[in-house]
Amino acid sequence: MTISPSPPLGPTQERARRRLPRACGAFVAALLALAGGAAAQSGDSLRTTADGVYTDEQAERGERIVLEVCAACHQSDYFTGTFQASWRGARVSTLYDLIRTQMPEDNPGGLSRREYAEVLAYIFKLNGLPPGDEALGSTTSTLERIVIEWSP
Repeated sequence: MTISPSPPLGPTQERARRRLPRACGAFVAALLALAGGAAAQSGDSLRTTADGVYTDEQAERGERIVLEVCAACHQSDYFTGTFQASWRGARVSTLYDLIRTQMPEDNPGGLSRREYAEVLAYIFKLNGLPPGDEALGSTTSTLERIVIEWSP
């Protein structure tokens, strides 16, 4: 029995074949995000950054860190405008983990977990979000329960 080769794919079929892995990856990422959100919702209720999730003192310490460590690469206006739009609706834990694992560029993870939370507090203050009575935590379980919303 001779097996004949498959006929060549047309341009539309070839494009669809190339897009399939990306589409599957995006689908899996979306499922994981939903699963993470459901896990966070099963505990305490969700809050937003507009609910006052950091203290003024924490933001002041964060400002010092930004000036000493981050300002070499980022102007303070880097953390407003387009930055805001790209993070709206995300969990604070996602932004925290990105900053913690990639910054500072010459020493990723070089700050303490508390210091990274202080940097986030300063970013929230820069964007006009209100402070609260409790400091922003630095544990994943705490940060997963806070959604980024820029409008107070």
